[in-house]
Amino acid sequence: MPFLRENLEKLRQLLTDCEEKFVLSLDKEIYSHDAIFVNKNIRINQAVYEKFIVHCSDEFPHLKIQDLIAQSLLDFTGKYSTDSKPLS
Repeated sequence: MPFLRENLEKLRQLLTDCEEKFVLSLDKEIYSHDAIFVNKNIRINQAVYEKFIVHCSDEFPHLKIQDLIAQSLLDFTGKYSTDSKPLS
């Protein structure tokens, strides 16, 4: 009960976010224990990158930028894939 009293407002906000479909779920592939991580350099429009970073820090400060970029890439490949097979 003390936990509930201390975190009641946060729990209410979480429920509101869930009802409004504002919850971001990261694909389990991002956290896979079998994943091999690589470093890549990309060139990107600075304004686009800044907009992404600000949005991520405002809306998802508890998540790592690398994980949000990975989720964005998965979302993009899923949305624009002409093949129905998942990438592995």
